Amino acid sequence: MIKPSEPLVDADAHAGVLSRDPFVAELERAVGRARAAGTPTSLVVVRSADHPKSAAHHWAALVLGLVRPGDRVGALGPSELVVLLEGASREAAGEIALLIVTHDLDDPPLLCGAATFPEAAGSADSLLEAARSAAAETKLEAPVAVAPSLAGG
Repeated sequence: MIKPSEPLVDADAHAGVLSRDPFVAELERAVGRARAAGTPTSLVVVRSADHPKSAAHHWAALVLGLVRPGDRVGALGPSELVVLLEGASREAAGEIALLIVTHDLDDPPLLCGAATFPEAAGSADSLLEAARSAAAETKLEAPVAVAPSLAGG
C-alpha cells in the first residue's frame, strides 16, 4: 500500500488539485474499479524541465486547464503533479501527456511520464512507480515517456 504523508498542497488553496493522501486514496479506488470492470486506468506524472525542483503550484492551473473533465490532479510532492485518467488507454495517456508538454506558454517547459493499469502495472503502487520512472526518463528533446507493457511491448 502507498504510504500516507503530510499534505503538500492544500486542495482549497489550489482548486482542483488534491493533496497527496486524498489523491492516493482516489488512485487506489480507481485501480480497484478498473480491475473489476476490466478497463484501463492511466497516470501522467508532470514535472518542470527547467527546474526539477520547481514548485508545481506555479503551473498547476495550466495542467488543470489541459486535462479532460473528470480527470483528477494531485500533488505528490512540491515539484510534481500527477493526473489520474480513468478509462484512458496507454495511447490516450500518451496523447494527454503530449498535449501538456506542447502547451502554448513559453514558461515553464513541462515533461511527462505516463503508465497504464493493467498494461504496465498490476497495482496502484506499481502504477505510480511506473509513471514516475517514465517521467524520470524525459528531457527537453524527448519530453514524453510512456511506460512499457509488462509483457515487454
